Amino acid sequence: MGLVSMMAAGMLFSATAAEPVPVVDWAEPAGWHAAEPGKVVSDGAIVTVRQPGISSRTFPHYPLDGGRDLDRTYQGISFRVRGDGSDEWGCININNGSRFGGAFYFPVKNTDWMEYRVAFADMAPISDHACGLPRNVAAGDLGTLTFGDYWKIGTGNLPRPVFRYEVTDLKLLPEIPARFETEKKRPLPLAEAIKRMRQGRPTAIFCFGDSVTAGTSLKNREGERFATLLGPALAKYFENPGITSRCVATGGAHTYQAIGWLERDLREGVPDIAVMLIGGNNYNAAQSPELFRQQLSIWLERLVQLTDGQCAVVLIPTLPGVPRFRVRDYLATATCDVARDYGCAICPFHETIKALGPFVYKEKYLADSVHPNAAGHALLLEELVHTLTHP
Repeated sequence: MGLVSMMAAGMLFSATAAEPVPVVDWAEPAGWHAAEPGKVVSDGAIVTVRQPGISSRTFPHYPLDGGRDLDRTYQGISFRVRGDGSDEWGCININNGSRFGGAFYFPVKNTDWMEYRVAFADMAPISDHACGLPRNVAAGDLGTLTFGDYWKIGTGNLPRPVFRYEVTDLKLLPEIPARFETEKKRPLPLAEAIKRMRQGRPTAIFCFGDSVTAGTSLKNREGERFATLLGPALAKYFENPGITSRCVATGGAHTYQAIGWLERDLREGVPDIAVMLIGGNNYNAAQSPELFRQQLSIWLERLVQLTDGQCAVVLIPTLPGVPRFRVRDYLATATCDVARDYGCAICPFHETIKALGPFVYKEKYLADSVHPNAAGHALLLEELVHTLTHP
């Protein structure tokens, strides 16, 4: 089953045991505010959103009985979207401060009206300091409703165009089954993926992460970053032309955004091997090791479910920078903890850097204080190829 089909099966037209509750005035024009370059237009029934940009309002009224229903709980929302035919993804965000909220991303390719139903528990976290919404959310905790985001670049650091979509029929769902299971499931063992490559089977490798994986600071990203070169290097090693690699990283990404973007990143198929390198921006946001570990685990668990357990995962622990050579060690340790908990492989490039020392690493392998230059990507590629050929 393709990803679009899975999304349709899991997000569209899910039956619930209780009737949805319409939000009565959510599209009133006076309630909406847009931050440039975003734009929002409303006629009282349909909200038109332009991204990149943020359009938000205080969560509007819903049926209340004299204020006594503030403790009434809901499990999700439904809404209808009509896209502009582009390959972009819109976003809805419900929050009550940075530590309480969830985000859900949806494609705007379809120019017909599509209904989405999403459980709060399936929404992605909205910050480095939270792990998303609980299963049941009280009406009184519905703070702000937001559409859009500020991202002007997408996967591979490619620029995003301006795009638009319309939204209508926002409803609260008293009951809706969660798509993503909470039971811990392990990815495909790397040894099995290597066996398949040796057998000549087609193998798609997706490289996730932040600016390091995306190749920020490289003069020729497509010709120098490890994510692009990994597939050809393995194809040569295994004499298997069916091995390919794709960069689905975005500069500036945090783990909570990687969770929200996961289905977008898988829109053109599912990987046989996933490589993840992330953490630098989490460190900049002072994220705790516990929340980093939890968010990375959520990303991994959802990847395993979306790939039906047929994807092997290689985690690259968060890399040091210069002169901040040791301050990210706790994130590298947390990455190794997640790899151990889920049986993932580790590419220990952080240890290679530590052996080089800050002066050699800075002089030979960095373009700035954190981003590897072409030589740095070549060194990481060499170590990653070793990891993917010697289980």
